[in-house]
Amino acid sequence: MKLYTTRACSPHSLPSTLVSMVLFTLTGCASVSGPVMTDKNTTPGEVPVMSGEAPAVSDGVVRPHNDTVPQTGTGVLAILQKAEDQAKMHRLDLSIATLERALRLEPRNPLVWHRLAAAHLQQKNYQQAAHLATKSNALISADHPLRAQNNSIIAKARQ
Repeated sequence: MKLYTTRACSPHSLPSTLVSMVLFTLTGCASVSGPVMTDKNTTPGEVPVMSGEAPAVSDGVVRPHNDTVPQTGTGVLAILQKAEDQAKMHRLDLSIATLERALRLEPRNPLVWHRLAAAHLQQKNYQQAAHLATKSNALISADHPLRAQNNSIIAKARQ
């Protein structure tokens, strides 16, 4: 009867083996399915909506046009729906906390800032509502449809 013995990995070979396995696994996951725009203000996971024009390039950095707004991801859409349901049940504190979670996921999404402004307006926290609506306006172009709603919140907050 022949006995087989196993040789333990040396401490020096284990990290390189692990690194090789991870790199091999990640190589199969890397793919690009469309045009990629980078912006130093873009957060990871944020996908800019591309307008019909080519983005501006300066100093080797691709910068989107002013009307480029990040898309709302499905996870954030679900959170926005949850916040809306909470507001309908008159649970504004919970709705605001939920909207702040969406903001942590997509901090450059003007819709999230707008919804948070509207919730603060409902709570009669007028100064915060005006500030949040102004932040939403800063993330959109002058002709964006959300701008009129933000301006309405700002006007109501200042009355």
